[in-house]
Amino acid sequence: CIVNLRKDLGVEARRNFGLFLGSFMVTCEPRAENNLMKLARQVHQQTDRIKQNRLYVGTPLELRFARLLLRFFSIEHRKNFYQKNYPLWGGVTNMNLDSIWQPPAGERPVEYLRAVSTGPATPLVLSVTTAGGGVSVGLSYRTACFSAAEVEQVESGFLESVRDLQKPA
Repeated sequence: CIVNLRKDLGVEARRNFGLFLGSFMVTCEPRAENNLMKLARQVHQQTDRIKQNRLYVGTPLELRFARLLLRFFSIEHRKNFYQKNYPLWGGVTNMNLDSIWQPPAGERPVEYLRAVSTGPATPLVLSVTTAGGGVSVGLSYRTACFSAAEVEQVESGFLESVRDLQKPA
């Protein structure tokens, strides 16, 4: 997860241009009996603890320190030291624009569709964006890694999971 650090660092948006980002990672053991709701709860529990303790604020310092240390490691040791060297199958990026961007009173909320880029480390990215009380979902992927049929399978699996959320428990 990428986190906007502006509020945590007391940075005023109007006076300071640029990104002030922190990050953290959440992992869950894949289990056949887990449905989307159970997975969402596991992710929420970890995310909530990280956010409450503001553990993402140290990311810029950690990255600087890691960059310094990596100079002294062999390539093999680097792979074991810094987990970003391991490619992921895919990722999710979510952004709640309602928390940082309020339309002026009386104006209709803007519809917002966010495109996200992929890369060698994350060749498939699902982007979920909330803006103006609505939700938009996009799916980006690298054609060198996934065929259109494979992405269609991912998309239909995702939509099926969303439909399952609507069913009574």
